[in-house]
Amino acid sequence: MSNSFWQQLGLKATSALLGTAFLAASSPMAMAQSVGGANPTDDVLQQISDYNEAGEQPLDQVTSVFQLRDVSPRDWAYEALRSLVERYGCIEGYPNRTFRGNRALSRFEFAAGLNACMQQIERLIASTTSILREDITRLQRLVREFEAELAALGARVDNLEGRVAFLEDHQFSTTTKLRGEVIFATITPFGADEIDGEDTEEETTFSNRVRLNFDTSFTGKDRLRVRLQSGNVPDLSDFNGSDSTRVGFDTTGDDDDPNDVATEDLYYRFPVGDRLRVWVGTEFDPNDVFDVHNPFLASSGSGALSRFPRRDPLVFRGQDSGAGLAFKYDITDKIDARAIYVAPDAADPTAENGLFNGNFSTGAQVNFEPTDRFSFGVTFLHVFETAGDANISGSTLQVGNPEITDADAPFGDVPTRSERIGVAGSWRASDLLNFSFFASYANINATDGPFDDAEESIDAINWSINVSFIDILKEGAVFSVIGGQFLNLVNDAEIDDPNVDSLFDNDDESYLIEAQYKFPINDNILITPGVYVIINPNNDESNDSAWVAVVRTTFKF
Repeated sequence: MSNSFWQQLGLKATSALLGTAFLAASSPMAMAQSVGGANPTDDVLQQISDYNEAGEQPLDQVTSVFQLRDVSPRDWAYEALRSLVERYGCIEGYPNRTFRGNRALSRFEFAAGLNACMQQIERLIASTTSILREDITRLQRLVREFEAELAALGARVDNLEGRVAFLEDHQFSTTTKLRGEVIFATITPFGADEIDGEDTEEETTFSNRVRLNFDTSFTGKDRLRVRLQSGNVPDLSDFNGSDSTRVGFDTTGDDDDPNDVATEDLYYRFPVGDRLRVWVGTEFDPNDVFDVHNPFLASSGSGALSRFPRRDPLVFRGQDSGAGLAFKYDITDKIDARAIYVAPDAADPTAENGLFNGNFSTGAQVNFEPTDRFSFGVTFLHVFETAGDANISGSTLQVGNPEITDADAPFGDVPTRSERIGVAGSWRASDLLNFSFFASYANINATDGPFDDAEESIDAINWSINVSFIDILKEGAVFSVIGGQFLNLVNDAEIDDPNVDSLFDNDDESYLIEAQYKFPINDNILITPGVYVIINPNNDESNDSAWVAVVRTTFKF
């Protein structure tokens, strides 16, 4: 016979042979569902998803039927499988050496197997390898028997390819994913008639915040993150004189048009080898690189309602986001090291600004994850802040005498240097219970002005602990209780200046207690009601306790 005849027969025989193999591997009902009796209204997108999930478990070629642990000589399909494996070598098994012959067969698996056997038969024909005449006779019969089913399968595959092509032509981007988050929130401060001698406001507000993340990958392992944000969630410190009362998702912007759109994140993350990952960008901050070890409460959209306990302010809120460079190196599967340099004023060409001469934060973190349920990290941060920009507590507390200093600037309007070290950890005690904590210490020094010659620097601490009860009343619901102490100055600088004697008076401590319940309506909508109280706002026990009630609704898409 001519080569052309053998090639045509090989193509048809391959299809029939594969049909026989899958018929043997599955029940007759499964075969009917997979080829001839499939529902034409099957959801194509779901099939694509199923195929992708199946692709996460690649099949391995087997050379002997005895390599398949779930196939035995007692199986009715044993001889058919043995013949296909040992004679033609076109049957594959799963990596755990199973064939799973009793499971239903998808069209995609059929097509993958069809292609494998077709290629193998073509190789045999091309190499003039002899094929048993009885096999040819059997294949001719099977071609006729399965002709209608195979034709139907080809039509369905063609239709699927057309629909996939349509989706590719009309999708948002082949390289970029759009993810969005919208927050609606009602916020009601109450309880404190005045703070630091100033009357407070107790109006209920209804506000919003919108975030759009554009995540682009060029290699499948890198990510270019562009985040756009707008919102009008109020900064409560503007109305009651205490940064401690701020919610964790408030927005800053032009008071005349607070819903202006701004770039919140802009950085590129890419791998170098198998263990090193690099960040470079013009808008990112330490918590984009460092692990805050607070899995249930770190997110602004679904985490703590108040600002302070989301992440350690001393080490993760050193300054505003800025331009810089960062690294992460996986020492082992359980230990990694990270480093960062960020300059908030990198784009400012004026004196004492820019990438190296203005404000900057630099530091490192080492993380340990000895088990899947426990992790902790140690973080060191060196922060330099120019005159007028000092913000020791990360806008979570006003420190010192506001008549002499700006908020968060214990030395006043002078350049300030601080060395900060913090520890944080998370323990999943059970499937229904999680504990997280952070604690940190800072040593603060003035680098200019009347305090530059102080014999002692200022030491400060803060801490927080939380417990989350998981799947309360509904799967995915979380009830959390949080407690913590805001930044507290634990020593006084020895400065002989009667004008600033009260500057370092800090004998009182300010505390936070929060309770919240996250309730998922579905995969895209989350409602979080809760309340928190600030005891001794601004580290002054003469101030009334300040309460804030919040109902936050988060939409994700």
